[in-house]
Amino acid sequence: MQRLSLLILLLFFWLFPPVLAQRVSVAADTAHAPDWLRNQQQLLALPRLPLAAHAAHFRLYAPGQVVEGWRTVAGSYGGQALHWAQEVRPGDGTPTNRLHLASFALDSARVHGLFQLLQALQLRALPDGADIVGWQPILDGISYAVEYATTTTYAVKVYSNPASQGGLAEAQRVLSFVAQTVAAEVAGAQRRAFEERMPFKCYTAGGGTVTCRVRSATARRKAKRERNRDQQTR
Repeated sequence: MQRLSLLILLLFFWLFPPVLAQRVSVAADTAHAPDWLRNQQQLLALPRLPLAAHAAHFRLYAPGQVVEGWRTVAGSYGGQALHWAQEVRPGDGTPTNRLHLASFALDSARVHGLFQLLQALQLRALPDGADIVGWQPILDGISYAVEYATTTTYAVKVYSNPASQGGLAEAQRVLSFVAQTVAAEVAGAQRRAFEERMPFKCYTAGGGTVTCRVRSATARRKAKRERNRDQQTR
C-alpha cells in the first residue's frame, strides 16, 4: 500500500511539475519600518521601491522632503527632490487632506555623484540605527529613513536623530549623506521658495512639528498672485 502511494505521488509530480516563483531577496527586515514612513508614502502617492523597475533606486526621507535618485538598466541617471507640507487646522491642530507640493528635478551628474557617495560611505552595508552598537534611541530631533532597491534586493533602514549621537562613526556617515541631499545649500534655497508660496496658515511637514505663520495682507496677495501665475504656466 505504501509503495502504491509513493508511485502515485511520483506520477503526480511527473505530470504536474511544480512552478518555481521568482523571488525578491530582501536585504533587510522591512517589518520594522515606522508608521510615519508608510503613512508618508501613502500621503505622497510614492510607490514602494520593491515594485520599482530601475536597476537601482534610492530614497532619503526627512521631514518635509524626499530626495530620490535612480539608475536605469541602460545606465542613465535621474532623480528629484520633493518638498511637501500638509495643512493643519489652526484651532485644534488636526491635519486636513490638503497638500502643498513642489518637485525639483535633479540632473544626471548630481544623481550619479549621489550614487558614488552612497558607495563611498558604504551606506548600503550600514545596519539600521537600532542595530548599531552605541546608537542612542533619542526621541527628539530629526529621523531619516533610507530606502534602496535593485531589481533583486530591497532594504529600508531608519536612523533616529544622528546629529545627537556624538562622534559615533556610523552617525557621521549618515550625516555626510544628509549634508549632500536634504541639507545641501540648493535644498535650503528650494525649501525657502517652497515656504514663501505656502497657501496654508498652519501646516506640518512631519516630525510632530506644526508651523503657523502670521503674514500681512500684502504678503498673502503676493503669494496668491505667484501661485496663480505658476498654475497658468503649467
